[in-house]
Amino acid sequence: QLGARIDGKVSQEVYDLRHEALASRVTTLETLRETDTERIVAPRRWLIASVIVPLVGILLPVVVLLVQGGGS
Repeated sequence: QLGARIDGKVSQEVYDLRHEALASRVTTLETLRETDTERIVAPRRWLIASVIVPLVGILLPVVVLLVQGGGS
């Protein structure tokens, strides 16, 4: 019974402090999520820029030469 009465009489300052702490944690989590997103996107960009584009650059002329050579 005493615990219920104490819970009912918490001051506004305590609620304000808890709200500030939660807002700070949310901000931190949002920042971490943005950093994780960048970490996920960066390897994808590297894969496209350093593997896929050169492969297309090498294979496209070969395919064109084979198609033209087969037609004559």
